[in-house]
Amino acid sequence: MSPDGTHHRIPDLAVLDQEVEEDHIDVPPLLAVEMVSASSVIRESHTKRAEYSAFGIPSYWIINPLADKVALSEMRLENGVYRDVTQVYGEDVFETEAPFPVRLVPHWLTASGPWRDRIGGD
Repeated sequence: MSPDGTHHRIPDLAVLDQEVEEDHIDVPPLLAVEMVSASSVIRESHTKRAEYSAFGIPSYWIINPLADKVALSEMRLENGVYRDVTQVYGEDVFETEAPFPVRLVPHWLTASGPWRDRIGGD
């Protein structure tokens, strides 16, 4: 994925609304999701944020499993710049309509146990 074709970023998860037949994505996905690691905090929240907005990705989520409580941050593209929409922690419910309706609990993205029973809250 690259806005200028000179370098490529590969998000941890990309959601597309069309098939991709090549080994790289040359159209913006609907959503890019990044998981923060100890070495990537600055890259995920600054560098990739700028590159993904320049590429025109309408929704960008950052999941931080390193915090005391797992955090999920949602950003949406407005006038070429990401606007922070929401940040949800731990067992609070994350809910959005963009780029599609979804409801989940950040804690259960990384917790062991019956997480499938916990998506969407208790």
